Amino acid sequence: MDGAQSPKDDKPPEEVNVIISGGGPWGPGTPWPPVPVNSSWLIANAMPRVIFRGNGLPDIRLMLYPEPIPSSWSWIREKIPQFWDGSKEFFGVYRGADESLNFPIAAMLHMGMLDQPNEAFRLEKHAYRDGYEFPDIDGRRPDHDDLTGGGTWGDIPDKLSTDLDINFVHDKVKADIEAANIIISHDHERFLCGYEYFTSLAAAYNRSEKKRLLYLHTPIEHDSKDIQHGVRIVVKIVESMVEDVERQMR
Repeated sequence: MDGAQSPKDDKPPEEVNVIISGGGPWGPGTPWPPVPVNSSWLIANAMPRVIFRGNGLPDIRLMLYPEPIPSSWSWIREKIPQFWDGSKEFFGVYRGADESLNFPIAAMLHMGMLDQPNEAFRLEKHAYRDGYEFPDIDGRRPDHDDLTGGGTWGDIPDKLSTDLDINFVHDKVKADIEAANIIISHDHERFLCGYEYFTSLAAAYNRSEKKRLLYLHTPIEHDSKDIQHGVRIVVKIVESMVEDVERQMR
């Protein structure tokens, strides 16, 4: 019959999962003036839950960590490594009785906010183990456990880098989005954003997994038009990250 679909046609399309997270507000305990709104969380929370790619390519399901990442040394040290488990319960994802406890992770994107106006989106290539000393949102400075990953960083280099082709990702965004204000950074500030990135890279390193993640600093501006622009930028970043993963697997 014309227009009829076979059972195979009704099968849901294959998907790949990309974890995404955004940062929380800065509190009075930090060295910077309190910022009640973090643009990175507004962008993360406004992202579509599925990016439909078409052309026979698997769609991308965005697994959003359901709360802003707090500006806390101990929280980041304890929780960020758990992202790599892909636990459905941890991410608040529904799991049927016959479904697995975890989902496979294709890539991961952490995001935080810059602290000055009129700055470009900033893709971070490297993360650093040392140099952290400022107080967090609770006014607490990093202790020995924080600075050693709870004792798990003994054999880890003091600088870790993404295994994704950051130049490929950057160039795809610049080519596909007019006036895309995005740059590559090689030396982040030694505060909680950089610490979060290193903690996540170290978790992948300790698992002997490819470090398929990036950190994106978002501009501080957070009007509706800024968030809309940010969503377009981040959608393209995620698409390009997955494309790069697929290129590396060929």
